[in-house]
Amino acid sequence: MNICLSENIRRLRKDRGLTQEGLAETLGVTVGAVYKWEAGLSTPEVSMLIRLAELFDVSVDVLLGYKMKDNHIEAMRNRLLGYIASKDRAGLEEAEKALVKFPNDYWVVYDAACMYQGFGLEDRKPAWLRRSNELFERAVEIIPPDADPRFGELEVRGSIATNYYFLNETKKAIEQLQKHNQAGVFNSHLGLMKAMEDEDLSESARILAQSFLSEVSNMVNTILGFVTICERKGETKKLESICSFAIEFFSRLKKNDSPSYIDKYLCAFYTFLSHSYYRAGEVKKAEEVLVKAKELAVRFDNNPDYRVSTCRFVEDSAVGEMSAYDAFGKTASDGIDFCVTLTESRKFSMLWEKVRNS
Repeated sequence: MNICLSENIRRLRKDRGLTQEGLAETLGVTVGAVYKWEAGLSTPEVSMLIRLAELFDVSVDVLLGYKMKDNHIEAMRNRLLGYIASKDRAGLEEAEKALVKFPNDYWVVYDAACMYQGFGLEDRKPAWLRRSNELFERAVEIIPPDADPRFGELEVRGSIATNYYFLNETKKAIEQLQKHNQAGVFNSHLGLMKAMEDEDLSESARILAQSFLSEVSNMVNTILGFVTICERKGETKKLESICSFAIEFFSRLKKNDSPSYIDKYLCAFYTFLSHSYYRAGEVKKAEEVLVKAKELAVRFDNNPDYRVSTCRFVEDSAVGEMSAYDAFGKTASDGIDFCVTLTESRKFSMLWEKVRNS
């Protein structure tokens, strides 16, 4: 058994922006009493524990940080996950049993909520979706400090909004997403819902444009990550494949053949494609691709256009004069230099020098 009351009082107080003096005043106790609780020198009486739990909107056992090792909880969680994986509706009964036994275990509550959601969405069962939301709301109250962020509050809030949407309570879904849309994490969902709900589509267009541009940026980073792995592992064929895909994908993102900031991405992927050929011993082919990269870079650098509205599907009315930035360098030619440096190949650098000076 583990009790961490003092740490929890301190953490919950700070989470709510209270000083020790502020907490003492709220509870009608001395600052010294609060200090001793947080220092672990004394423990609040039972009645005060209840008041603290109510003030912080948590249960008493969560406030205490009470965790008793139970060899059965992992087995029960594994069974719940098995029901979810096999889509076995019998798991709902098992979930309710688990909730009775472990009502304040975040993962049991979370798994049960996910189960009700999955089955509720597939079977179009409003009652199951409402039960899912009850459990997700409960889960938010008991998220442990060390919970994996991938399964933390934002993920839960998104699930709550999804349930509201399929319960035909779109306004509640939108309110949930807007309230918790940190760093635009829910822009794609929010833009879609508002496009279906609002009479005026300008805001949904703006939100979706932001979402689209964010996904484009994510795709650049993802592909560069794969490129880096292939480079480091010497997987020439995979490197060629991912670069060819990237060139086709980003070429299609341009609205037309005019210069666009997307050309800088293309120059980078042409450079890595060239290096894949070079590593495979196809020096002539590598040089030809580098020439393409150079020509594209010179064309862009002579008439640069960093407006994000040069990207397909993104309209001026949604983003105005917003400009794109990247870490490749000030110009497209700088970007090629940067990518060549990343290959850590002196001979390939010499080939680029030859192409650049020709």
